[in-house]
Amino acid sequence: MALKAYTFGYTPVKDKQAFLKCWQSNPYTLAEVTTMNSNGHCPCSKVIPNGFGLISGIASGGIACLDLDGPEAFDFIDEQFGLSVLESANFAWTSGRPQRMQIGWQIPVEYWDILRKITVGEGNKLEFRWDGSQSVMPPSVHPSNETGRYSWLIEPSGEPIAAMPEPLLKFWLGHCEKEQNLIEPTYPVYTNDSDWFIKKVSSIVEIIRNHDGVPGYFGELGWCAIGHAVASAVGVEQAKIIMMQLYPPQKTGEYRTLYQSYNEGKSPKFGRLCRRAIEIDPDRVRVINKEAYQALLKTMTPKERMKQRLIYQQEVAARYANSNKWRKSNG
Repeated sequence: MALKAYTFGYTPVKDKQAFLKCWQSNPYTLAEVTTMNSNGHCPCSKVIPNGFGLISGIASGGIACLDLDGPEAFDFIDEQFGLSVLESANFAWTSGRPQRMQIGWQIPVEYWDILRKITVGEGNKLEFRWDGSQSVMPPSVHPSNETGRYSWLIEPSGEPIAAMPEPLLKFWLGHCEKEQNLIEPTYPVYTNDSDWFIKKVSSIVEIIRNHDGVPGYFGELGWCAIGHAVASAVGVEQAKIIMMQLYPPQKTGEYRTLYQSYNEGKSPKFGRLCRRAIEIDPDRVRVINKEAYQALLKTMTPKERMKQRLIYQQEVAARYANSNKWRKSNG
């Protein structure tokens, strides 16, 4: 089975229905659900499974399932985007019933915390599935079709799952962000949105992540403090992108919750992260700062570069003078 090449999350099903308690947040491996089906029993349940479903979203590494449940769904796709938008798929299956299919798409990590399940089109026949949803996979039993089982339209080959086409993703994000804006506060804008500075912030946090691993929520260098310190430097929206790349969310909404408590005046500042990174790898931090400085100079006019170099030379001279003054006063 080609699915062996992927680390998706699954749950056993009985006639299309997931039945284990809290299945949405307790995914099993493919080997585990296959064994459950072979043995005819599951942990903590007397239900006999006859298939397994892929759990959409974070549990499967950011796989979204697009469920087209009849001609109305295909009509909606054709009218809004054109059916050619589906041609890049490399992961698709069907229940065997007419004009029914599902497609698996890979979603970039920066959007994981924004997306949620939506249904659109006439009769809500087109569904974008994310956290809290599962899609029954071949060769599971289907209770009401001619073959009696789900089957592949495009069986994945072991290559990376294709990214969701941009028109579909933009449409989905637009729906989710519209809902989000109704319930979330307005966050501060970027403090510094220059590419060179964003790269520097990301590199500093990466040093901490690689050395300290994933921290607990609280503490001076807990997940909350790190997230807020990053936001103090680049703003909340860019901070979400950096944090989700280095500390992928475990469930939908946790980064929205994190930044609801962000206070621009009282939250930790980026200097806290710089100090920790220097403790871990001072040589790497010096390289990062040098690269950032060179990148900054490239954004300036010749006159601005001369002024910046003069400021830098004055700062170096001041540090040298203070260092000598300290040495003399301390023997």
